[in-house]
This record gives sequence, structure tokens and C-alpha cells, in this order.
Amino acid sequence: MIDRYLGALWKGIGYNANRHIFVSICISPMAESTFHLWPMHPRLMNLALHSTREISTLLFFFFFLFLYLFIYFFFFWIVFSPPGNYLPRFWIVL
Repeated sequence: MIDRYLGALWKGIGYNANRHIFVSICISPMAESTFHLWPMHPRLMNLALHSTREISTLLFFFFFLFLYLFIYFFFFWIVFSPPGNYLPRFWIVL
């Protein structure tokens, strides 16, 4: 399933090249530079994309994607918010 979506992103580029570009540009920098997670290395993700467990791969990817966004959301919220009581705004955001 995920192979079809990745293969249809750019029709001008080859099917395998398209998947390699997606994994190396989109997934690898986020995982390796931010989390240093070896399971999300492009070669291992390529094996996961070829396996029959595409749903597990998608869940694995989106879990760390939302974790990444969640961490940065609270980082910018704490750093760039004016001083004061954070508890009321914390419950409003949740």
C-alpha cells in the first residue's frame, strides 16, 4: 500500500528512486539528526517498506512524527511565551 503512494508522488522519477528520495530526505534527517534512532535508517526503512507490514511502518513513522511535533510545540510554547502562570494555558491547550 505504501509503495503505491510513494511511487505515485512524482511520475517523472523512477519508482525506486522516488521511494529512496522520500526515505532519505523526509524520514532520515528527522530521525537521525533529532532522535538518533537506528531503526529509522533508510536501509532498514527500505526493508520495512518491502515487507508485508505496511501498517506497522506507517504507525511507526507517524508516532515519531507526532512525537517530534509535540516536543517542538512545547519547546516553542515555553520559550516564547511571556512569564506567568502556565497551568491555565496548559489545560486550555490540552
